[in-house]
Amino acid sequence: MAKKISFFLFLVFVLITFVPANIIFSDDKQDQSFADALTLIDDGNYADALQILIKIEDNSPEMKHVIANCYAREEVWEEAAKYYKQAISTEYALSDYSTYHLARCYQILEDYEKSVKYYQRLVNHYPNSPHFSEARFQIAVVHWEQKHYQKSIQFFADLANEKGGSYIREATFKMARIYEDLQDWQKAKALYDKLISRNTSDQIAFASLNRLEKSVLKSAELRVARKQLMDQGGVLYNNLRLTGALKKYRKVVKGYQDELTTQAFYQIGKTYFRQRKYSRAITEFQKIKDYMAGPGYFTSALYQIGRCHRRLNQHQTARKHFNSFARKYHWSKFADDALYHQARLYEVDSDAKTAVKLYQKMIGLYRYSELVPRAYWRIGWIRFKAKQYGDSITIFQKLVSLFPNSGWALAADYWIAKVHEKQKNWGKAKHNYQKIRESDKWYYGNLAGHRIESRTNINSVPNQRASEKKDWENIGMDKTTRVERLMYLRLYVDAVTELKTVIKIKKSNRRDDYYNLIVCYQRLEDFKKAHYYAEILSKFWEPQSRDKIPEGLLRMLYPLHYKDQIAEYAAEYKIDPFFVSSMIREESRYNPSIISPAGACGLMQIMPQTGRYIAKQIKMRPFHREMLFLPAVNIRLGTWYMKNLMDQFENSMELASGAYNGGVNRIKRWQKEMKATDIEEFIEDIPIDETRRHIKKVIDSYYTYKELYSEFDSQPDQKS
Repeated sequence: MAKKISFFLFLVFVLITFVPANIIFSDDKQDQSFADALTLIDDGNYADALQILIKIEDNSPEMKHVIANCYAREEVWEEAAKYYKQAISTEYALSDYSTYHLARCYQILEDYEKSVKYYQRLVNHYPNSPHFSEARFQIAVVHWEQKHYQKSIQFFADLANEKGGSYIREATFKMARIYEDLQDWQKAKALYDKLISRNTSDQIAFASLNRLEKSVLKSAELRVARKQLMDQGGVLYNNLRLTGALKKYRKVVKGYQDELTTQAFYQIGKTYFRQRKYSRAITEFQKIKDYMAGPGYFTSALYQIGRCHRRLNQHQTARKHFNSFARKYHWSKFADDALYHQARLYEVDSDAKTAVKLYQKMIGLYRYSELVPRAYWRIGWIRFKAKQYGDSITIFQKLVSLFPNSGWALAADYWIAKVHEKQKNWGKAKHNYQKIRESDKWYYGNLAGHRIESRTNINSVPNQRASEKKDWENIGMDKTTRVERLMYLRLYVDAVTELKTVIKIKKSNRRDDYYNLIVCYQRLEDFKKAHYYAEILSKFWEPQSRDKIPEGLLRMLYPLHYKDQIAEYAAEYKIDPFFVSSMIREESRYNPSIISPAGACGLMQIMPQTGRYIAKQIKMRPFHREMLFLPAVNIRLGTWYMKNLMDQFENSMELASGAYNGGVNRIKRWQKEMKATDIEEFIEDIPIDETRRHIKKVIDSYYTYKELYSEFDSQPDQKS
């Protein structure tokens, strides 16, 4: 027996010594290779991942699915189709996804027969698949691409008439396109009109209007009713095609005097107002008194005329107009606004006494108005500016007690503490500052912390997030089996589809589902959607109090996307990279393709003419508008511009932020007019709401970034 054991041990020794390691430890090496491939996929390096994956001896549908996904990401459709086909198995839990993608590959390759075959297979065998409805839609699309018009119309009609269906508008739009191909202009127009009338704000409405104008209406003599012109104008207005909207509305008013005429004149006035052509807007609003067919339009137009005079800086005319409006139309939904605007104009023109009387009158007459907290704030601020500190504290305290959750109460809380400090009552001031700091409320929480630091030379200690461990430690762990597998296999696009389906169906574990959605979108580098879902996730914690939000979630709300580019250009232009990150966050929420109503482009919302100027300064050649949608270019230009503003305003982030939003000349003019020595008072006094809020948002984000990423020593991390 002893000899047998010795011989067995000798054999083991020989095997360990002489047999290649990849034979004995093949499973371990395959596991490590697969892990390496998954890491490469996370980095977006699909080509190198494929080199590893194809060498792994694993013929499972799961492995084929991962390989197919890599080929699809590289747009090598023939190879992707080959491996998706091998990933289809009745035993494979994710076969519905591989079936769907196989059908898509064949559709892209224009192998329509096979495409329909696999879409139909998905419909027949996987009725609970998240892609079930889309597969039906794509079957109709494929028939259309093959010019099988009647068959495709039948499929689209079924989807368009499906109660509660998810493809109603898309299918209706496609049917209209088919009728165009068939030159049945009447039916095409009827469907486009239907889509526009039901929703003037989505992209399908805009596409429908484009088709009408480019093809249908040019191809046949079809009558366009005035109501349809109004709807078309609404589509253009909602998509900021304001000149086109005006043309539509002008056709409505021509030769008519009825309710539709009134509506059109009102929309023309609003369109000119949006174009900042206030004098022309006044002319259009004044015409409405001659067309009294529309209920409410007359008083609405009168109110808008007052707003136009105010925007034209015609303060005396605007005050008289608002005064007359408030007296004659005290029942109007705009009466409280008229009183508030009137008071604000007196305040701007240094008649504080009249302003306070009007604010008080508005509060008394319209105590349920959403403007009441703001009116209290203005009264308190007037008292503060007049150094009537006792009265200002009384007003601010009343505002806080009556409207504790109002944004204006946040400001009042802080300025109560600031008044105590001005009165040299540091004990009370510190107590209030500490309370505000501990609440960790927006903007003012950070300011309060810095007030304490400036007086005590002791860094304020951030709140310990008691809920962190309980609410965040295991966040995202509760997944369905399918979600877990899709995410593990780095099939993030499919994981997003699965998660959205789970969220619609299930009512539990939504925190985990939203968290995992964020992770998937971050991996896909769709940072705009990642931030959108981070904001939804934050609502599961107490709003307006960031001490309740776990640090991990705050890092999702205040991420360091594009950190390498930010670090590079911040170092080149000698500016704090956290300041740049804050500007990007507040300007675009990390959406590199966004365009503002004014035409500003990309991450840092740079106007094309500004981009051309900066490109010339830094000798960037060539330059064209589309380059602003490239993150590296946009960040480089925006960072240079921020540094330029910092140089003009003595390295004041507050003033540079204000100039970035409202313009250099405005900030310099306000500096001369206000003569404020306290930067915080200057910010509160800025008359344009958008610019004042922008400064507060950027500065608040900056301090939040500094706190969250203090371990980076003000430098965005280069590794994670």
